[in-house]
Amino acid sequence: MNNNTKLYSYCRLCDIIADDGDNLSSKTATLSGLTRRDLDRRALAAKIGVQVASETGGKVPHPIRLDLWLINLEYTQRGIPPVFRNLPDLNDDDPAQVADLFAIDLAWLAARYPCHSPLFKRWQGVFKAASLLSTADYIAENHPRREPHWFCKGLALTDDQERELHIIKHDRHRRELDRLTDQREEVRIRLAAAYHGRDDRYKTDDHIATIARRVAVWFCGSLAGWKKPQRIADLLLAYTGDAISRQLAAKIVAQVHRDIPESKPRTRRSIRKI
Repeated sequence: MNNNTKLYSYCRLCDIIADDGDNLSSKTATLSGLTRRDLDRRALAAKIGVQVASETGGKVPHPIRLDLWLINLEYTQRGIPPVFRNLPDLNDDDPAQVADLFAIDLAWLAARYPCHSPLFKRWQGVFKAASLLSTADYIAENHPRREPHWFCKGLALTDDQERELHIIKHDRHRRELDRLTDQREEVRIRLAAAYHGRDDRYKTDDHIATIARRVAVWFCGSLAGWKKPQRIADLLLAYTGDAISRQLAAKIVAQVHRDIPESKPRTRRSIRKI
């Protein structure tokens, strides 16, 4: 699959819309100017268009890009950040893809943090609905000449905000995400071995789901820097749709640290000893 069409292959929400059309966010339907049924049909048409473009090696037509932009709005309405949308890396040879990926990140910021103040005042337009896309285009045009940290500085992003995004992040956060993705299968194997090797009267019958949840908590906890159980629970909900309490998140974090000791963040005292 070429990079022109790869952007749109991630769109698993097309399937969600097909199965769950009546539960689409009303705001997405309103923004689209379509009924929910019509949006359902257009999402399916977009998916077919993606498949055809992929098979023929052609570009995705602009009408389909519009439909998939609406689908990204639905992702945002459902609280799923860009980092969890399986988006591709930037392709500098495809300006449309670059513009789309920047707009997706910026639309998430605007919806999630409407009162956020960028360092560069010209970028304040991101947080106004009428000028979001035009400001996103302006920012994206600077991409070939700027390093990622320049965009993070201009938007005055926190570490947590950067971790939610797909492309607007420091290289260290990108490397961190790559490392976690590479380690996920190894962590799953270790957590499964620890679970099956422990004589625990409180084991659940559904061991596959239990292990999968612990792996997801490890991933989200690592992404959150193991700061707060509520933050980990929020990321878990966005990542898997699994809603758990802050207390349960803290309990699972303790289990993960027990079975994957190196996942536990070092305290200042332990660092001083080293």
